[in-house]
Amino acid sequence: MSNTDPAQLLNVSIDDDDNTIDGDTISNETPNDSNQIATVTDASGTLVSMDACYVEWTATYTGTNGDVIEVWRIELDNGLRIFAMSQIPAAGIVYSTSNKDQGANGLDPSTLPQIPCFTAGTRIEALFGPQDISTLKPGDLIRSANGDALELKWIGHRFLSRQELRDHPQLRPVRITAGAMGGGLPVRDLLVSRQHRMLVSSPIAKRMFGTNDVLIAAIRLTELPGIFIDTTVQAIEYIHLLFDQHSVILAEGTPSESLFTGVQAMQSVPEEARSEIYHLFPELSDGKMPASARPIPRNRQQKQLIKRHLRNDKSLLASYVCKNSA
Repeated sequence: MSNTDPAQLLNVSIDDDDNTIDGDTISNETPNDSNQIATVTDASGTLVSMDACYVEWTATYTGTNGDVIEVWRIELDNGLRIFAMSQIPAAGIVYSTSNKDQGANGLDPSTLPQIPCFTAGTRIEALFGPQDISTLKPGDLIRSANGDALELKWIGHRFLSRQELRDHPQLRPVRITAGAMGGGLPVRDLLVSRQHRMLVSSPIAKRMFGTNDVLIAAIRLTELPGIFIDTTVQAIEYIHLLFDQHSVILAEGTPSESLFTGVQAMQSVPEEARSEIYHLFPELSDGKMPASARPIPRNRQQKQLIKRHLRNDKSLLASYVCKNSA
C-alpha cells in the first residue's frame, strides 16, 4: 500500500436499515443487503455517486513508521470502488498488510474509519469556568453537561498544516457559528472535526428515539443554517480529551462528546497515543467496547432527525437544561 493520491480523496457515508453493514459473501458482485446505500461526495460536498454498496474486504496495514491503519474497500453497484481509512497514510512511508478479511460481513457501522476531535482555541468548561483547551492537562477537573466534575485522563494533539489540509480536504473542520445550535449556543464559533458528535436534545429526538438526548456527527448538522464545512481554515490542531468514561462536556457552552474509545476512534490516533491510552485503560486493548454517554443513532436516522428539525424550524437544544454549576 503506497501513499494516497490527494486528488482521489472523497467522503463516504453509508445508510442502512439495520445494525450491520454486510458484504458479498456469495461473490456475485451484489450486496447481501440491498438496503445499504453509499453516498460519495468530494471535498466541496458535491455529489459524486450514490448507489447500493457492500464492503468487499477489510484489512489492517502497518507502516514502516509503526502506524497501523484500518482500511475498508467499499464497492458500489455502479462499479465505483473506494477505500475508507482510519488515518491518512504518511508520505514516504511504505505499508504492508498484516491482516485481511476477504469475506467482510456483519460489520458494525460505527467502526467505519473516522477521526473525531475538538480544535485548538476551543474553550472547555472546567471546574472553575471556561478554559482554553490547549492549556488543559491530565488531572484537570472538567465539568460535564450533568454538572459532575470529571478528571481528565489523557489529552492528544494532531496538527495539520496548510499543505496537509490542501492535500486532504476531507479533514477540514465543521464550523458551528455562535447560536446555531439554538438557545444562544455555542457562545462563540466552534470548530470540530466532521465526525465529532454534538448533543441534540429536543422533542423531535424524543419522538424518534424515546429520549430527548442523542449524539449526532457534526457533518450531519451542515444541512442547517450557520453550520458548514470551513474551507477557509489555513491550518488546524485537532485535540482529543479522554475521561474514565465517554462523557458529554461543554465546548463554548455547547454539550459535545469527549473522545469515544470505540474501534474507529482508537484507529484514528497514532500508535504512540494508542499505547498511552491502553496503559491507562488496559481493558481497551482487549477490544472491549465502551458504553456511549448518550444514544448514537444510525446514519440514516441522524439524517432524518436533522431533516425534521430543518422542516419544523426547531432548535437542536430545545429540551436541553444545563446542569453545570460551580
